[in-house]
Amino acid sequence: IYVPDTEKEPRYLRGKVASRSEFCVPLMVRGEVLGALNAEKEEVNGFSETDRELVESMAAIAAIALENAIQFERERKMLEQLKLINDLALRTAALRTPEELYRGVVELIAQRFGYHSVGLFTVEGEEVVLRAIAGDLAGSVHPGFRQSIDTGILGHVVRTKRTYVAPDVTKDPYFVPGYKVEKTLSELCVPIKARDQVIGLLDIQSREPNAFGEADVDAAEAISRWISVELEKAKLYAQLKRALENTAATLARVVEIRDPYTAGHQRRVAALSAAIAEEMGLPPERKEAVRLAALLHDLGKIAVPAEVLNKPGRLEELEMRFVRKHPWAGFEVLKDIPFPYPVADIVLQHHERLDGSGYPRGLKGEEIMLEARILAVADVVEAMCSHRPYRPPHRLEEVLAELERGKGRLYDPRVVEACLKLFREKGFRFPSPSSP
Repeated sequence: IYVPDTEKEPRYLRGKVASRSEFCVPLMVRGEVLGALNAEKEEVNGFSETDRELVESMAAIAAIALENAIQFERERKMLEQLKLINDLALRTAALRTPEELYRGVVELIAQRFGYHSVGLFTVEGEEVVLRAIAGDLAGSVHPGFRQSIDTGILGHVVRTKRTYVAPDVTKDPYFVPGYKVEKTLSELCVPIKARDQVIGLLDIQSREPNAFGEADVDAAEAISRWISVELEKAKLYAQLKRALENTAATLARVVEIRDPYTAGHQRRVAALSAAIAEEMGLPPERKEAVRLAALLHDLGKIAVPAEVLNKPGRLEELEMRFVRKHPWAGFEVLKDIPFPYPVADIVLQHHERLDGSGYPRGLKGEEIMLEARILAVADVVEAMCSHRPYRPPHRLEEVLAELERGKGRLYDPRVVEACLKLFREKGFRFPSPSSP
């Protein structure tokens, strides 16, 4: 548009310094206006045809440069999205529960982008429930906050199953100040879907108006899809864990039926093993590995003749040879069960000793898994504290003294110290009427 005399142009808006002529050229790329290049002069009819051609040429160059800048920024944000997804995958790889996943996701998003609030909700019946929150509101709003799906932006997204952006919440028809502390000016809410049903929401809020652009929406939707996949994996993992727990409990009962004199032994050993692992600071997955292996450590006794297992007196050497095969037998049964931990190997090694005097392979020191060294101590302590047909139970202090004598020679010193601390300082007792 060329205006030779602004005083004769009704659309002209006078600024602090009045211009008498103006030439404005749109910055266009592929038919889309990306901006404008505006030139003004103080004199009437200040732009010659040559001037106008020059401005038009400069506008064409500027439009291309602007498009390149926009494309570069789009690709930069896309790369940032991919990096964020990769970081989420790396950070949450070891997380097994939905709650851990929720916390990991919101904390990383808030940390990476500095949003005012990042919340993750699940849909439960007619309500959305906050599961994790990070950002400025984390200290004021806590998981468990509930809101009806009939109200607010959250409810709107659940009902429509579509992403919603509120550039200015003060003018938004759906926005309701759900939190007691509210400083939000713009909001982005994305549905988390499974089989086309909304199962959750990723809600991001900013203190700035118009804070969310196309790249932010793309990133949030990509994260939402990733969360959906991870939640499905967590659900399957929980189902697998329950199935394995039931399998372990069933197998443990089989052993108790075969060897009634030691009924409850595996459960009590499991309790002590888990407590030792906890005292030693082992991560949850290793603690669970010890506990499961302890529940099944005598499974191989199903291969030992019943008359040997139920013999009321001490066993002869030939009979002991049968008994000493039970770690191998247990390993053979367990090795093909898809436990998420090396349960079969722990069971195989639970009668090994540091000095190589154990069985079945005579392993020494660090050749023995730490989990098996923990199980070895728990097994010995529980066995000595319990009644057997050929002897009464030993007193607890006698058992602990015997454990100390074997420390460093038969048993891992760190495991022994943790066990002693549990009994002498923390009052650990076996969960059974036959506790010492």
